[in-house]
Amino acid sequence: MRPHAAAALCALLGAAILTGGCATPPRGVSPDDDPMDAAPVPAAATNSLPPAPASGAATDPAPSSGGQPSPGGSSFRAPALQLRASSGGLARAVVQTAHGYVGVPYRRGGIDQRGIDCSGLVCAVFSAVRIELPRTCVEQAEMGRRVPLREIRPGDLLFFGHKDGRVTHVGIYAGEGAFIHASGSEGRVRVDDLGSSYFAARLTGARRVLP
Repeated sequence: MRPHAAAALCALLGAAILTGGCATPPRGVSPDDDPMDAAPVPAAATNSLPPAPASGAATDPAPSSGGQPSPGGSSFRAPALQLRASSGGLARAVVQTAHGYVGVPYRRGGIDQRGIDCSGLVCAVFSAVRIELPRTCVEQAEMGRRVPLREIRPGDLLFFGHKDGRVTHVGIYAGEGAFIHASGSEGRVRVDDLGSSYFAARLTGARRVLP
């Protein structure tokens, strides 16, 4: 399913309630309080996506260099994982669909190619693989299962926010230390480096909603 078709389907599902899927929030209700709006993303953050493995390909994770530093420090580096054969189909579809939104304008409350916000992007992308998620990043942070940061895989959800654990932003891990998200401060969907000090300091956790 193409991204614009997924977004259209996403808009129809869930009717007028936030918890029912990708519905547009009622007027006056903000889907996300995005701290990424407050300051520009540093120039050091990348905006390129590593190529996904060829269809049907299975690769092993890159060798680990040891334990993972705390995600709150600038030394955090996401593991360079590739798609596994067991879940590669769905994960590949999620990453490729999300990549199709790169460059789409950021629009608070948006859920389609005309404009989209961080949780709307997640909602639309996962709807394309027949996984319906709630509309807000706070609700999305309760879905699936928690994943240790050292074990994240492409297609996992990454959550950002405050040091006390409050979630205010979400993105999709794309592999090789990159993630895709709708950035309010940059005004568009983009690919960024999870290992940059800016994002590492705001990363609060990861969850897996794929089988």
